[in-house]
Amino acid sequence: MARSKEISEDLRRRVVEAHKTGQGYKRISKDLGLHRSTVRQIIYKWKKFNTVATLPRSGRPIIGLEQVTKSPGVTAKDLQASLTPDNIRVHESTVRKTLNKNGDHGRLPRRKPLLSSKTVVPNLKFAKDHLDIPQRCKSNDLWTNETKVGLFDFRLALIQLHVSADKAENLNRACQFVKNATEQGAKLVVLPECFNSPYGTKYFAEYAEKIPGESTQKLSEIAKECGIYLIGGSIPEEDAGKLYNTCTVFSPDGTMIAKHRKIHLFDINVPGKIRFQESETLSPGDRFSMFDTPYCKIGLGICYDIRFAELAQIYTQKGCQLLVYPGAFNLTTGPAHWELLQRGRAVDNQVYVAAASPARDEKASYVAWGHSTIVNPWGEVIAKAGSEETIIYADINLKKLAEIREQIPIHSQKRSDLYAVEAKTA
Repeated sequence: MARSKEISEDLRRRVVEAHKTGQGYKRISKDLGLHRSTVRQIIYKWKKFNTVATLPRSGRPIIGLEQVTKSPGVTAKDLQASLTPDNIRVHESTVRKTLNKNGDHGRLPRRKPLLSSKTVVPNLKFAKDHLDIPQRCKSNDLWTNETKVGLFDFRLALIQLHVSADKAENLNRACQFVKNATEQGAKLVVLPECFNSPYGTKYFAEYAEKIPGESTQKLSEIAKECGIYLIGGSIPEEDAGKLYNTCTVFSPDGTMIAKHRKIHLFDINVPGKIRFQESETLSPGDRFSMFDTPYCKIGLGICYDIRFAELAQIYTQKGCQLLVYPGAFNLTTGPAHWELLQRGRAVDNQVYVAAASPARDEKASYVAWGHSTIVNPWGEVIAKAGSEETIIYADINLKKLAEIREQIPIHSQKRSDLYAVEAKTA
C-alpha cells in the first residue's frame, strides 16, 4: 500500500471525492489501495485547508435554520438546489431530513443548524438579499469583505474537442463531453474556439448561424440538463449581414447570460510560416463580456484577445477573478506564446486564466496547437493537455487568490497619478 509521501495529487483528489460521497475510511482505503491512516491524513488536511470561515466568538451560527425558514420567497426547492455537498459542507442526508415531501421547510434541533459560518452558500450576495439574516450578521466581516465572497473551491473543466466538418456530429460530441465533465464534478465547463466548425476564413460563412440558433439551443439544453455553467467556446455568428467569432455562456437553468464577440481579429503574417486574416470575413466585437456566478466573476476573451494585456487589466478592475479564453493557436504561435501569454495574464492581474483549444488535427487546413491550459494567480500551470482530444480539470481555489493578493498587493500599489488603463465603453 502507498504511503503518504508517495501519494500523487490525482490520488489525493480521488480520496477527497470519495469522502464527499459519504464513503468511509475503510472503504476508501480498500478501493484505492491506501493505508487507512493515510486516508485519514489526506481528508484531515483537506478539511483543514478548505475551511471557509470561523465561527464568531459566541459560537452561534451566522446563518441558522430559523433565518432560512422565515425567508419569504425562498422555497424548499430553491433551498434544496443550493444545498449540495459540493457547495456547502452539510451531508446530503441532512438536507433530505430537513426538507419534507410536501416542499415545506423541516426543522432540526438548535444544536444542529443547517447553515453555519462554515457552511455558507457560495453566493453570499444571494444570501444577503434573500435570506432573513439578523443585521449583526450582515455587518460581520464575512459579508462585507469582498475578497471573501466565493471562497469555495469549484471544479473547472476544459474540453479539448476534435472538430470535424460535420456540424451535427461536433455538437453531439461536445454535449457528450460536457456530460462526462459534469460526472467528474465540474461546475463550469468550457468548449474550444470554433467547436462546431473547422477554423478558417473559407468556413465561417458556410457554418455561420444566428444566435439563438441550432448550436446555442444545444448548449442551452445541455447546460440545463447537467445543471452547470457552460462557456460555449465560440461559433461563427451571422447578424445583420456581418459575421462574428462569438462565444455564448449559459447558466444552470439554460439561460444565455453572456455573449462575447471576438474583439481583436487574428490578422498576422509570419513570412515562411503562416499568414491568416480573420478580417477578410469577420467583423470585430465592440464590448467587454463578463458574467457572475455563485463562485466568482468571470471575464471572456477569444484566442487573439489574450495578447492584449489591457483587456485582462480592465476585467480585473471590474472584479473578475477568472479569465477564460477559448482559443486555437497554431503550430507557429502555439509553442512560442500559448502558455507564456496565459501565465503573463495570470501573474500581471493575480487571477486564474484558462484557455481551451481544439484538439490537433494534422489533416486540417488550419492545425491547432492544442495544449489547453489552466494557470493559477501565482503563474503556475495547474492543468495542461497534450495535443489529443481530452478533458482537463482543475479545482479553482479563490482563497489562494485572496492570499496571493494580500501577500503581493499590486492592486493597491498602482500609481494612478502616473498611468491608467481605462475602459471607454461599458
